[in-house]
Order: sequence, then C-alpha cells, then structure tokens
Amino acid sequence: MLATAAAAPVLALDVFLGVAGRFEYALMFWLGALVAVTGVFLVFTMSRDLYRMWHLPKHGITVVAQFSHVTNNTKVYRYTDTDGVSHTYDNNVGGQTVELSYDPRNPKAAVHQEGLYSRCMMMVMTLIGCGIGGGALYGIGRLVVTTVTG
Repeated sequence: MLATAAAAPVLALDVFLGVAGRFEYALMFWLGALVAVTGVFLVFTMSRDLYRMWHLPKHGITVVAQFSHVTNNTKVYRYTDTDGVSHTYDNNVGGQTVELSYDPRNPKAAVHQEGLYSRCMMMVMTLIGCGIGGGALYGIGRLVVTTVTG
C-alpha cells in the first residue's frame, strides 16, 4: 500500500515530463531518481551507524564479546545481553575478545569502539550522500521547471 502511494506521484511526474516536456526528460528523471535513492540510502546507513557509534558507548550497555568462530573470512563474536540471550557480532575487529556496546531495547544492534578516523570517514560519507541526493533532487527540480516554463 505504501509502495503504491509512493509510486503513483513518481510515475505521474515521469509521464508529465515525457508528455509536456521531451522524451529525454522522462529518461533523465529516472537517472536522477536512481542517483537520489542512492544518496538517500548512503545517508541513511552511514548516519544510523554513526549515531550508534557515538550514542551507544555512552548510553548503552557495554559487554565483552568472546571469539566464537570464523564464517566467510569474518570473525564471529558471541555476547550475552542483560536478559541472558546470546547474540553474535561479526567483524574483523580484534583477537579473542572485543568490547561491544548495545542498546538494551535492541541488543542485536551492537557496535565496537571505533577510532576518530573511522568516525570522521563515516561523517564524510554521510555528507557525500547528502550532496549526491541533494544534487539529484536539484536536477529533477530543474527538469520540472524547464518543462513548466518551456
């Protein structure tokens, strides 16, 4: 239902650009939409992980996870939350143990302590995603303005 509600105005805008403007505008709209979705996805994933990296070590629960095994060349660590439920964390971050922080409301979403360099790089990637998404939306807006004004 939500996908239909989102798809209807997008398809209507594409048809408008193709009929009132030029056929190339309709094709450029889809290219711009693809780039905008890529930028939004980048912003969403990077900002979510960045938030967890800064928030959870201060406001979450910190535990020591023990090395369990290797899967697909990735180390898997096992930790237990406050309710006694066991969870896994996969990342090549340490040796036999790694310190993790998790949200007590969602113990599966754990993070390890990242350095300043990693946090800064994630912030840069978030800003790049903002630029990509914003630039694509600006391009789509220019197509609409060009179509309307002739």
